[in-house]
Amino acid sequence: MLSIVFGQSKYYIDALSENIRRGIRLKLSKGIWPQWAPIGYLNDRKTRTIIIDEGKAPFIKRVFELYSTGNYSLKEIRNKINPLGITGRKDKPLSISQYQTMLKNPLYYGVFRYKGEVYEGTHEPIITKKLFDRCQEVMRLRGKHKEPQQEKFILRGLMRCGECGRSITAELQKGHIYYRCTKRLTNCKQKYVREEELAAQIKEFIQKVSLADEWTKKIIEELERDHNSSLHSCETQQQNLKTKVKEIEDKISKLIDIYLEGSITLEEYQRKKEDFINEKHRLQESVKDFAAGSVTLESNRQEIL
Repeated sequence: MLSIVFGQSKYYIDALSENIRRGIRLKLSKGIWPQWAPIGYLNDRKTRTIIIDEGKAPFIKRVFELYSTGNYSLKEIRNKINPLGITGRKDKPLSISQYQTMLKNPLYYGVFRYKGEVYEGTHEPIITKKLFDRCQEVMRLRGKHKEPQQEKFILRGLMRCGECGRSITAELQKGHIYYRCTKRLTNCKQKYVREEELAAQIKEFIQKVSLADEWTKKIIEELERDHNSSLHSCETQQQNLKTKVKEIEDKISKLIDIYLEGSITLEEYQRKKEDFINEKHRLQESVKDFAAGSVTLESNRQEIL
């Protein structure tokens, strides 16, 4: 009797485990994250998918934006974001390691990895792949020796002293940039000028320059031609990118067949699939950029006219 009960229990447990695995496989095939939602997302019990946590998602995006500049360490980001109230699943403040895990998680731009394989998620991304890639590059370079950056004096080398004709040099003093005559081998009496004041003088001088009506007409006509050419170029580029996206999708489909035939190993399949999916996301974001560029071109044209 005991052995019968034990056998029934084992059968029940095995069946339950297989049902769970089957459910996970089904979710993965549909691009649905099968586990607890990471910070910035919520598990939707009705649809069994993950949805954006409107309260935390803006903080997640800000974390990526701050880190992508290369000006903030993980500790500095934690000290900036934690006081705003963002917490983990157990309502505890996020640690430095949690921020690092967050910045390495591709799920935030629409792709996720499960047991070594990459899947294209159907959830709404919080960031773009470009922003994610910038963060990975910052993380890769973090800790490496950096040469000290020299101050950039954008107006140096563009002019000479009006009194003696000598070159103009620049230097940083108390947080402000000053320009002055080098006064080499002269008794020039010109004093220092702050960059803001010098820029105002240059702006005032440029504003005195005006174009003849005939020139203005020709410039507008040329801008029109450039605008039409740019629009045509954008449309062509968008179409080319969409074609490449379709080609990537076909390659992913063929890759699955090749793997099932046993022509490549599981590791090769997973690695190639990840490359294809990331390339597809990059192309899709480029399509959006070109579409946004077309709108900007038209807006700029209206302003000029």
